[in-house]
Formats: sequence, C-alpha cells, structure tokens
Amino acid sequence: MPDAQLFQLPARQPGKLARNSVRLLVLLLAGLTLLTLIGIYAASQHLYHSRLDNLERHARTQAHNLEDRLTQNLDLLHVHLDALIRQQPDAAIDIGVLQTVLNQLQDKLKYVRSISVVDVGGQLFMSTNPGNTSMRIDLGPQLPPLQADNAGRLRFGMPWSGSDFADGARLDASPASDVSSTFFPVTLILPETPQWTFLIALDPGYFLQALGDSASSEAISGKVVLADGTLLFSSSAHDRPGSRLHTSAPLDGTDNSSSAVSARWKDAAGRQQLASVLSSSNYPLQVLIETPADDVLRHWRQDSKTFWLISGISLSALMLLGALLAYRTSRILQQEQKSLKKNLLAARVFRHSSDLIAIAGSDKQIIAVNPAYERVTGFSAQEVVGTVIGSNWIAPEHLDHYNSLWTELETQDSWDGMITETHKDGHPVAGWLQVNVIRDQQSRPLYYIAVLKDMSRLHTAEASLHKLSLAVEQSSSSIVITTPGAKIEYVNPQFLRISGYTLDEVIGACPSLLKSGLTPPETYRNLWQNISSGKTWHGEFINKSKDNKVFHERAVISPIQDKQGNLTGYLAVKHDISSEKEADHTMRLAVRIIDSIPEGVLICNAMQRIISINPAFTQITGYTHAEVLGRRPDMLGVPERNIRAVTSMRRALARRNTWHGEFHARHKDGHDCIISTSVSLLHDQNGNISNYICVFSDITEAKQHQQQLLQQAHFDPLTGLANRVLLDMRLGQAMRRARQQQHMLAVCFMDLDGFKQVNDTLGHGTGDQLLITVSQRLVDSVRGNDTVARLGGDEFVLLLSPISDLQECQRVAERILGNIAAPITLEQQLPVRITGSMGISLYPLNDSCEPVQLLELADQAMYAAKQNGSNCYIIADAGLPTQRLP
Repeated sequence: MPDAQLFQLPARQPGKLARNSVRLLVLLLAGLTLLTLIGIYAASQHLYHSRLDNLERHARTQAHNLEDRLTQNLDLLHVHLDALIRQQPDAAIDIGVLQTVLNQLQDKLKYVRSISVVDVGGQLFMSTNPGNTSMRIDLGPQLPPLQADNAGRLRFGMPWSGSDFADGARLDASPASDVSSTFFPVTLILPETPQWTFLIALDPGYFLQALGDSASSEAISGKVVLADGTLLFSSSAHDRPGSRLHTSAPLDGTDNSSSAVSARWKDAAGRQQLASVLSSSNYPLQVLIETPADDVLRHWRQDSKTFWLISGISLSALMLLGALLAYRTSRILQQEQKSLKKNLLAARVFRHSSDLIAIAGSDKQIIAVNPAYERVTGFSAQEVVGTVIGSNWIAPEHLDHYNSLWTELETQDSWDGMITETHKDGHPVAGWLQVNVIRDQQSRPLYYIAVLKDMSRLHTAEASLHKLSLAVEQSSSSIVITTPGAKIEYVNPQFLRISGYTLDEVIGACPSLLKSGLTPPETYRNLWQNISSGKTWHGEFINKSKDNKVFHERAVISPIQDKQGNLTGYLAVKHDISSEKEADHTMRLAVRIIDSIPEGVLICNAMQRIISINPAFTQITGYTHAEVLGRRPDMLGVPERNIRAVTSMRRALARRNTWHGEFHARHKDGHDCIISTSVSLLHDQNGNISNYICVFSDITEAKQHQQQLLQQAHFDPLTGLANRVLLDMRLGQAMRRARQQQHMLAVCFMDLDGFKQVNDTLGHGTGDQLLITVSQRLVDSVRGNDTVARLGGDEFVLLLSPISDLQECQRVAERILGNIAAPITLEQQLPVRITGSMGISLYPLNDSCEPVQLLELADQAMYAAKQNGSNCYIIADAGLPTQRLP
C-alpha cells in the first residue's frame, strides 16, 4: 500500500531529483509500469507455486503422520506378541493363562478388536472375542506366502467387512459403507508355538485418526495399500477396501525410504491433482494421500484477476496523470525533502522500537507494523496488513474492553489501558496499550497509532514466582532456609506442623532446637563437611518436636550461592519417615516371628507360585528355599488323596477368603505325612488377590494315635469285628435311614452251639482261632454294607440293612447258618463242627422299638431258637417268636 512506504527507510537521499526533466519522469513511469507488470506476473506465479507447495507439504505431513501411527502401533503389537511366550511361559501350555494375557494385551492396544489363536486345522480355538471361538477360517487365500525367513513376522490379509470375524466376511470388491464397518487381519507365527497362528483383527479407524480433521474432509483422502496394490483401508467413502487401487498417482519408484514421494498431474478433465506416497519403514505397506488442487488454484485465479485489474486501472491512471505529475514533481520533491528528515527519524523509531507498534488507516485496517510487533505476536506483517486492529489477536475475554476503546476514540484523541493479546500459537501476550488518533482538518480520523508495551514476561515471572511459592507452602516436606550462620530465615507450614513450634519461635533460631540427642555425632560432622565445601548432603536425623515426640527425618541440605558464587544461606528439604521406620521395624519383627515358629509357612503370589518359606517348612517337608521357589504348592501333595480337600479349600476361599483342613503330603525322602493346614488370601488395594498365605504343621503321629484309639473304641481286638459301641451307632443310623427311605432292616442275634465244650476241651487258644474263623465266615456271608459285630464270648450280631422283604431275610439267615455249620479245620489239623442259633428282629415290623429293644427282641428269639434244638433261627414278630428250621 502507498501508506506503508512512509515507514520504509530510504536507500539514499533524493539529491538533485527535483531538477530531473519530464523526459526522465516519463522513462521512469514506463519502467515502473513494466516492472509492475513483471512483478505482478512474478507474484502471481510465486503465489501459484507457493500454494501448490503448501498443499504438497500438507499432503506429505499427513502421509508421515499416517505412516508413523501405522508403523509404530504395528511395531508395538509385534513386540508384545513376540515377547508373549518368553514373558509368560505358562501361556504356551495353559490356555487359561494365554486367554488372560491376550485379554490384557487387547485392553492395552485400543486399535485391536480381537486376538484369536488358530490351530493347524484352521480352527479358532481361543479368542478375546467369544463370538470368534470355534470358527474355521482358511488363512491361505488371504495372506501372502510365508517364506522360510519370515517366521515371527507380521503378515497382512485382505480386509473384511463387519467389526470382527464372528460377524464379518472377506471383502473382494464390494463397497464398504465406512471404515468403522471394516477391519483387516494380521497374522503372526511365533517360533515358540509353531503349531499356532495368532490372528489379530485391527481397527482401520484408529489409524486414520492420524489425519485429524482432514480425514473427514472430502477434499483429501488417506489410503493404506498392500504391496500388490490392494487397498487395505481408506478415509474416503468412495474407495473400496479389498480392491486393486485405481489411481492416477504415480506409485512406481516408491521405496522404503523415510521421505514421502509427491507427484502433480492433471486428470482427464484437466484438473490439477496432487498426491504423496510413503512406504512403511518396517512393513510391506504404502500410505497414499490424494487431494485435488482446484480449490487452492481457484483462489489463486481470483487473486490474480484482482491484481491484474487493479494494476491495469492503476497503470492507466498513472499514465494519465503522468503529465500532471511531471509538473508537480519538482514542487513535491522539494516539500518532501524538507520533511524527509522528520520521516527518517520516525521510521527509525518505528523499526527499532521495542514496543509493539501498529498503524491503521481511517477504516481501522492495519497498514503497517514494526518488527517488534512481528517478533512478539508471531504474526508477520503480511498476515496482519489489511485486517482490523484486534480482529485476530485480542483475547476473547477482552473483546468488550477492546470495543469500548473505539467508542471512546470517537470523541477522544487517545486511549490507554491494560489489555491481553493472543500470540499466533495461542499463548497470551499482556501489555499496556495506548492508541492515538491523527485527524484531518475536519476532525475525521486519518490514522490510528497503537503502541503496546509488552508486559507478558513480567506477568510470567510473577506467575512462576507465585506458583513456586504455593508449591513450597503446600509441600508435604519440611523446607527450611537459614543464613550462612545457621539462623532460620524461613520455614514452610509443614515444618511447623511436624515440629510443633510456632513461626515466631523458630525465626532467628538455630535448627539445633530439634536435636533429640539420638542422632549419631558422625552424622552432623559429615553434614558440615559436605555443605561447607559447597556440596549437597543427604542423610537422616532423629529429631524431637516441641512436645518431646521423637520422629525420623530424611533430609537433603544444600548451600545457596549468588551469581558471584558467594554463600547466602542453606536450604534444607526434609521428609518425615517415622512411619517408614515403624513399618520397617514391624516387618523385621514379623519376619523373625515367622522364622522362629514351629509351623511351616509358605507364601505364594497371585499366580500361585511360591515366593517365600520359613525354616520350619524345610524341617517338615525336606525341601529348601531354592528347591521350591517359583513352583506350585501342589508339588508337596498326593493328588489322588487330596481331591476332596482341594475342592473344599477352593469353595471356602471363594466364600470367606480362609480355609482350614488337612492334606496328605509327601516328604522329599518319599514318605507320606498328614499336615494340618490353614490358607488365607491377601488382596491389593483394588480387591484383586495378591498373595496366598499357608501355615501348616505335621500331624501324622497324632492322626495315627487317633486312628488307634478309634480302632480300640469301635472294634473287637480279637476278631476285628465291630464292637457293641459301633453296633449301637450303626443300628441307630440304619433305623433312621429305614424310616426316611421306608425300607426294612434285620437284626440277627447269633450264639454258637457247643463253643464252650470246644473251648474247655481244646483250650482257649483253639477257641480264639475258632472265633476268628467264624467271624470271617460271617463277614463272607453278608454284603459289604451290612455290619457284623461281636458282643463278647461267642455272641455275634449281624445288622442287615436294607432288606426288601421277609423272604430275603430268611435266605440270608439260612446262608449264614449253613456256612457256620461247615467243618472247620484248625491249626492242630483237628476238624471241628459247630453250629449256631439265631434270633431275628425286623424293623419296621417292630416299629415301636428303640435300638436297644430291637436287640433285646433278637436276643429273646435267639434263646427260643436254642430251646428249639439249635442250628436254627427264629424271627420275632411283635414279641411272638416264629420258628424256621433251615
């Protein structure tokens, strides 16, 4: 603009310009016209190429953004999968562990829709998406062939429609509605698990987010293409994922370099097109950014037409006024020469002032700004010239304030006040603004001169100082500043809270007022040795508060020096670690207790792997810490004997986080033992299991002693049959079951015929052998769930439960008596023949009976059988005996 020339420094003094002839002026005007035309043409071409270059740079930037996001996320996926088996070796053998690890990996990688595992038969036997499980998929047609050196590398398949394999189908050339309805598969075969193929479904929309707002614009499209030209996904709704890409953009010559290759061409309609292609640095993928240049060139054509129109009018006017200018030139130049010195001074002030200066015309549009303005606001002169003052850079909260100044300047010649502008990058620039108005003779505004004194640095320094002050005041650490003579100058509130002193009590005092006498003197000597030599000291104090409460502090003390290196004081930052010390003491005490108790203790992590044991563990099991570390506790058990105990433990831990019971364990030397065990769960702050605590003791001897006592209390020592105590227990239980299930039972009371004679004749030893043989024959005559008991001497009771009817009872009784009557050969090779007499009572035929009465009825029936000639049985029926001979 012509007005802007007022603020340019002249290259030289005009000298004798006032005496130039009209001919020289005409030549100058002609040259000016030619230069103007050349300049306009050059500016137009420069603008043309500049706008295309800007568009090309934007396309390259978008290509790099998309390629970076794609490659980095694929690298991240590859790294996680490649380290999966090494970091989690159980995942290769335990599908549950593999499922958990893959679910955690999918939660971490937001662009992964699912991770599935395919066996050699093409079946998805495990997936983070339950809908994919049990699917069968043929990976062959979708993936490039696997070369010998490609094991452990990612391979990319044809895109699919849908959100995952469960509801999707492979895309060949069918159009997809949008990128959210498609995904593309990636596979990986790990060397550790060659029998599995990891199949990952990736979300294209996640990668297209790298394009920002451009991805939603129809004017620019981003595409990712496989090495064979197949379109993997695109931001354009007109593209077809899965089809061969048809584009006029030259893709030949692209390689794996880190720079994008750009091209410009005209399509069949003559429209200018632009594209940028970039190959992925690690994968056989190409990123293509396409954009039409019509919109950019349309603005360029409009601007060019405007420039040429204005130039034509200006040049015509210039030629018409040439004669007039020739006449007035000498006079004008003479006047200009007089004011040149004033303008030169003003221009120097304008250019070199540290204040921001903007000059606007009567229409309030900026016609010039000084370099300080460009430097402080970030806007160039070209960006602001022609705009209204404040339209681009006044902060929104100051708009009302800004509008009021124009109202005031309608009647006043100046205005000043505090105001905040906005830098080009968005940060605020605060300053004192003064606006002056230059008016013509009719008091109409000619120019507005705005001068802004930048105060943002001052405000920034004040804000930083305030923020630092708040940080110190609100710090959880005690902060103390002293003079070089160790007199306290400043303490923060945390120091006062911990020490119990008031501010007046500590200012001017020595930090030694906190001494408790418990800190070793060597600590203080080391402290002064370091800070006196200009070094920072780290250590711990045992201090005492005003109320004599002892506390521990971890301190960092440094000397404070000015710019000249002179000592101005000391800074101490201290943190109360009393709770840490107490916790450490408690922890050490707990460790000593655990190591000293006679019970074995083992601690497992959340994966049920042993991480710690105590000495008693080794004494009980024989295993050392090194032998069990990292192993599962079930290494100690006898699996076939612990099934019920393990089931009970799992149920109890799920309900109440604790369990007590017994396990069968196997010592390192191979012998079995019984351990009484208590298991408890520990949880972290999120409620997840963090540890298993197991405390146990060896109760093998106690269990053996208990078993001996039970044997003596319930079984006959001679025959091993149940005794009267156990018979009473089983009879009561059998009668309750008979009532509940409505079936019959029989009590058979039997006495041996002629046993006393054998005992007296052959001796008690032979009698005992006879009783043992008879006992075995009785056991062999009944079922496994029936009970055979010896009451003493030669009296036996058989409990038959259940029985279906009276006939079954009779058959059993006849079988028993027949087996007893068979000849018996004892150790002396003496054949002995003996018989038995049996009385039988039935339940519920005698339903009014108690167990004792049922035995009495059978006893009475037995005596009735003896009176009827022995070797027979009698069934008691409501107290009336009925004889049945075998």
